[in-house]
Amino acid sequence: MQESFEKLLEHAKANPGEFLTGVATLLLVVATALLVRATNILSKSAREDSLNRKIQATVDAWMKVRSELDLPHLNKETPEKELRAQLRTLEAFSVGVNSGVYDLATFKQISGNWYCQQFDRIKPIIDERQINSPDAYKELASLAKAVKEMRPDVAKKPAGQTCSERS
Repeated sequence: MQESFEKLLEHAKANPGEFLTGVATLLLVVATALLVRATNILSKSAREDSLNRKIQATVDAWMKVRSELDLPHLNKETPEKELRAQLRTLEAFSVGVNSGVYDLATFKQISGNWYCQQFDRIKPIIDERQINSPDAYKELASLAKAVKEMRPDVAKKPAGQTCSERS
């Protein structure tokens, strides 16, 4: 072992440029490995922070929207202006969830069952409006479907049941 080390020292003395290049290369490999590790840690931290912000935004937005809604009292006799305002408010929130701005899993935990029950109740109103405008309130239906598909009991129930029947 000592003999190998002496040969290495002789070679370094005879070729200092090669020796310095080798040492610099080793240092670059170590620095690169440390940078990759640090980048991965920062990336994970940024993803976690982003998710936490998305969850908080979902909770804040839903609590505000929920306080403005009176879905349990909506029916075909509800004045058009009030009915439209309620559905638009819910539709706007649904777009946020469906597009990924808000967190679907968080929404499902907060009010998934309630939303499905209310959606099933107002679905006849939505169906009636979709006769003349097929895209009317389609985000509401998409959100109900997404919430329903997240439920663990979906695989156990026969097809064709509504959200509220799965509650």
